[in-house]
Amino acid sequence: MDLMAELVRLFEQRAATEPGASRRDLDHDIAKVAAQAGSALYRTPDERPLVETAPKRVATAMGLAILSAPHFSATIPRPIRGGAPVDEPHRRVADPAPIVANEALEKALGLSAWEIDELREEVDRRAGKALKLLRTVNWLWSYFQMPSQATEPARGSTLARVLFPGAEEPGPSLIRRGGHLYLALDVEPADQPIALFLPWLAPDPALGPTAFRSRSVDSGLRHRIARGVGGDEDEIAELLESMIALVPRAGTERWLQTDQWRTHGYAALTDLGATYTIGDWLVRPLSPDAADWRAWIRSGPEGLRLKNTPAKVFDALALPRVSAMTRLVYAATLASVDRDSSDPNVVLRPEDVDLLDIPRHIRAVLQPLLAWSGKASTHRLVAKELGAPLEDVVSLFGQIQREWHHHAASSWWGAPGSRAPSIQTLLLEHALTLNVSLRSLLRRAPDPRAPHADMVLLFAAHYLREARIERLWLKAMSDVSQEHDGRIPPPEDIAGAWFWRIWSRLLDELDRDPSAGT
Repeated sequence: MDLMAELVRLFEQRAATEPGASRRDLDHDIAKVAAQAGSALYRTPDERPLVETAPKRVATAMGLAILSAPHFSATIPRPIRGGAPVDEPHRRVADPAPIVANEALEKALGLSAWEIDELREEVDRRAGKALKLLRTVNWLWSYFQMPSQATEPARGSTLARVLFPGAEEPGPSLIRRGGHLYLALDVEPADQPIALFLPWLAPDPALGPTAFRSRSVDSGLRHRIARGVGGDEDEIAELLESMIALVPRAGTERWLQTDQWRTHGYAALTDLGATYTIGDWLVRPLSPDAADWRAWIRSGPEGLRLKNTPAKVFDALALPRVSAMTRLVYAATLASVDRDSSDPNVVLRPEDVDLLDIPRHIRAVLQPLLAWSGKASTHRLVAKELGAPLEDVVSLFGQIQREWHHHAASSWWGAPGSRAPSIQTLLLEHALTLNVSLRSLLRRAPDPRAPHADMVLLFAAHYLREARIERLWLKAMSDVSQEHDGRIPPPEDIAGAWFWRIWSRLLDELDRDPSAGT
């Protein structure tokens, strides 16, 4: 706990430090303390033979992983590189994946045949979307007669300006990676490529990685794309926002390497971090009519009152926001682990400190909610709709805002060491454990029968995509805490608790019946 308290203190110091040499030195200190804290929390993976079936959520995630893996060698091609030349390292080749018959999956995972068929249909649907992304980029590349390399910058500039008409001279460079396009702009160099997944880290949101909007593209072109690739205009709008990102021209190779989790199709197949703009709503200011206020504010003869306590109202509004934020942190974690998988010695890069800055992430996504309660426009709308005096509404919201801030400071981003750990502490411990566990599993020598690097990332991604964060503090919802005596489960390590046991059982099943897989 001392390490956790020191880590939070360093994050708070970092928030008050301007970018520069002092902050870089601080990032090295944070990376060192984070690695120590993660190692202290980490436990050796459970390798006991799996006698009974795994919990349904765990078995489902493994089934999705096994059904997803063959697509990376048989369906989704390695990303084509085009546009402006950027020499980022290539991702390692996808592991050969076993093709497993339904009968073997039923025995190893305890799933029924119809459940496996449904999982296969979902995986095939996601693979189809990944291929449609590629088809859309191919259509744009052909329609604008783009060269394979930046030998004709005028053509690249034309497509770049069609996609991002607000770009200023000398204009953006266009880079292609498979089914994804990047607009490299002359913006301030940023050491935060993880902002591709966590948009609130961008120094300038207007030119951040998620700043592209499909509505900026000419409607006639969107209609032609829809006819060319087969789809309606709403689908094309979603595809465009899944495939186009803005990156700084300086240091582009680090951004592209971090985004290989997407460009190689892993985000699309797991539906974790698949869309660049998926987290924008978390930091967008709330409209006066937001926060579902009609469900918890009442007006009657006795005046204005709340249906529930301010703390419970805040918890209900904050939980979906922090849940969505956590899924983006999961996606960024998997992307960074995948990026570093060829270097077994990396635990945490100083430039990835932003990824583990859970205090900053929680504040970023809850700040719009807190700001909403103090806006005059919110007060005027509520007074008008309820027919209440404005001064009464202002007084009520003043009380709400004070209690919300107090509750958030203790329960959501309270410092470690208190009797009841805050959500911030639980999430930070969990993020540290996940980071160390995944890297340790990737460094582990594979079973001679099959490699496991891609499989463990797919398993973790599929599980985390559906997992509710309440499992981190509610023992009944946890899939790893059944033997723990405490009221709150230990920091979750779903991969360490289950992956190796299920993977070994599946390989044993294939050994017993070679006809059940190839």
